[in-house]
Amino acid sequence: MKQKQQTKNKHSGSARARSGQCIMDKKNRLKSTLEGKINRIETFVESANEETDSVEIKGLGIREDPVLHERDQTIEIFKETVEFEKGRYIVQLPFRKSYNELSDNYPLAKQRFQNLWRRSGHDSELYQQYREIIRDYTEQDIIEEVKTEITDNKLKRPVYYLPHQAIRKDGRLTSKTRIVFDAGSHQSNELSLNDCLWPGINLNPNLLDILINFRLNAIAFCSDIKQAFLQICLADEHKDAVRFLWSDDEPCVHKRPKLQVYRFNRVNFGVSSSLFLLVATIRHHIEKYKHEFPDTVELLDINFYVDDLISGGNEFEEALQTSRRAKNIMEAAGMDLRKWITNDANLMEQWKKENFNVYPVHETVSLGANGTKVLGLSWNTNEDYLTTDTKSLLEFVSLDKNTKRFILQAVGKIFDPLGLISPFTVRMKCLLQDLWKEEIQWDDPLPTHIEKEWKKMVRVAPLNCVTLPRLELLGALVAARLASKVKKIVNLKRSCLQYHWTDSKIVLFWIKDREGIVRVGGRLENASVPYLHKHPAILLKGSKLSKLYFNSLHTRLFHVGPQGLLNAVRKKFWPLSGRSIARKTVHQCVTCFKSRPILSSQIMGNLPSERAIHLELLSDLTSDALIATLKRFTSRRGKCSKIYTDNATNFVGANSIIKKFRKLINFPDENFAKYFVSENIDWKFISPKSPHFGGLWEVGVKSVKHHLKRAIGNLHFTFEEFETIMIQVEGILNSRPLTPLSSDADNFDALTPGHFLIERPITSIPELNLIDLNENSLSRDGKRLPRLCNAHGKNGNLII
Repeated sequence: MKQKQQTKNKHSGSARARSGQCIMDKKNRLKSTLEGKINRIETFVESANEETDSVEIKGLGIREDPVLHERDQTIEIFKETVEFEKGRYIVQLPFRKSYNELSDNYPLAKQRFQNLWRRSGHDSELYQQYREIIRDYTEQDIIEEVKTEITDNKLKRPVYYLPHQAIRKDGRLTSKTRIVFDAGSHQSNELSLNDCLWPGINLNPNLLDILINFRLNAIAFCSDIKQAFLQICLADEHKDAVRFLWSDDEPCVHKRPKLQVYRFNRVNFGVSSSLFLLVATIRHHIEKYKHEFPDTVELLDINFYVDDLISGGNEFEEALQTSRRAKNIMEAAGMDLRKWITNDANLMEQWKKENFNVYPVHETVSLGANGTKVLGLSWNTNEDYLTTDTKSLLEFVSLDKNTKRFILQAVGKIFDPLGLISPFTVRMKCLLQDLWKEEIQWDDPLPTHIEKEWKKMVRVAPLNCVTLPRLELLGALVAARLASKVKKIVNLKRSCLQYHWTDSKIVLFWIKDREGIVRVGGRLENASVPYLHKHPAILLKGSKLSKLYFNSLHTRLFHVGPQGLLNAVRKKFWPLSGRSIARKTVHQCVTCFKSRPILSSQIMGNLPSERAIHLELLSDLTSDALIATLKRFTSRRGKCSKIYTDNATNFVGANSIIKKFRKLINFPDENFAKYFVSENIDWKFISPKSPHFGGLWEVGVKSVKHHLKRAIGNLHFTFEEFETIMIQVEGILNSRPLTPLSSDADNFDALTPGHFLIERPITSIPELNLIDLNENSLSRDGKRLPRLCNAHGKNGNLII
């Protein structure tokens, strides 16, 4: 509200707002303490069960892969905009909102940089590393200084300033100091850059898949792309959306820096869609070589996790060839694979001869001198084993805080995606589960009665009340799912027997009966029905037995349909995906195929670009009446060159009369003859007994009957009254929209047939409300028909 004005009414006033003049009540009249507030809040609601994730039945390979419900448009945007120029890929940021809604974030970025600059006055070493990174980025054309006189609001492209800070991390093979940019920052009631971008779907392979494949290789190796995100160029129209502030001045606590504006020429890691753009670009590039190196492309496709290549081979030549091709393929995209490391000394020596960027670099090969990380696990290349880093856990546990929060934080510090140390971590999870049952507060002291119990099961039971027999059965199910998952990952070339172990023999009886047949259990245990109905045997979807039994029963039941067939099969067996098998059986049955008629599909013609409905009421069905109707039509709507009709008797008769009339005009007077020739009508008849040839007007007849049946019912009218109703129905039909109605308030009117006739929708004039008057008195005054329309309009049957 900008201005307030007093009105003549002492109880009200007006104010000028962005939407116009608003009338409002005086504030002092509201005696209630209730307040109406309008607000827009964007938040993420975390699940109430998120706290119990560490003790629930979950894990890689046990649950099915999640299904994406939100439609993400990053794939479409990437495929339409990705380009390759001068040895590098060029991509665009996948905006999902107009950049006009994005504020430049300059005040916040300026404030945060000034704070960073002042803090750096106490740490000159950090700022010196900061400065070296900025200069290195400038020399490599990763960033460039913005030197333009055009103001931000005049740029016809998104502009956004990224706050940034330095992150130090010891124990890394690569740079220890990195600059992190914050694309999620925003001012109050404004959108951040990440809010306006599609984050992108996860294109990385499953972590479990990569680690299992990595352990299967006799000779394993790892490498990563040098500054992977910064090797992908950003389109010119989106470079100003990743600006940031910098100053080469020496940091000082009591001074203000001289600000310089830089922008990124490459993809920035701090943007939410950067991860997708990197992985999508790598996959897009690798796909180009699938015909030249199909085996290598398949390996790279499943062994690249973000910018890390984790692969290998069973033989020296295989591993060497894979590493060579991977290096050459990625170099073609301007991406340098570096920090090559392996567990094979011969391969390491060969890499050095071929100028691979290997790690560690020593005069003599001494593998294992320095440890390396493989997706969070430490890899000792000398003795070739993986370890879990427990240093941070031991340091944390040494704090010796006996609270629920402390134990949960300790469990969260263990990263074990393969479950290799589950016999040890399960102890802490069991304790955490007991704490949850006590429902104590986060920082309350631990109850004295809680005892540490060691359990033999790898997985901890969920917190909800599940019986012990069901947990034992669940253990067998988890083992089977894990085996199925690992079998897909390993991709065994030959079949082999699988043995699943569980510590409960009674579980085997629940799965199989004494005859070794797998049956459904627990469905109708206490029902007084035969044993085969309570526990039907399970039929597999792809088994030969299932196919033979379905075919046999389908024939015995005189080729029953899918529903009846499935119902009959379930009397004795329980087929997996039974509905699909039943449909397939009926579909492939030769007898059913011969007896099932094949309906031909009608080839539909194009609708006319301009069409409308004209209704005429005839006193009789003679040819004279039809010709008179045709004259009225041409006089009101204009001349027509062609008329399409069916083979009704009166239509055919009219055509013969018109032919006779044509002969009558062939006399010596040329002017008179030319006039009638100009009025000539080409009358076309459709094939006899083929109403589908006239589908266009048959649909119109159906629409007319729709309104007539609901409007007049069983009432009787005079000729004039019925003609009036017919013309009103014509107006209604010609006022229907031809195009979908828009939800935009700026689109005032929809296109109708009336626009082709009178350049606006056809509507009747307002009429008096005669619903409450006596019908007998209306007929004398000519108001019977309007009352009828009012009545049906009120009842919802006809609105005119």
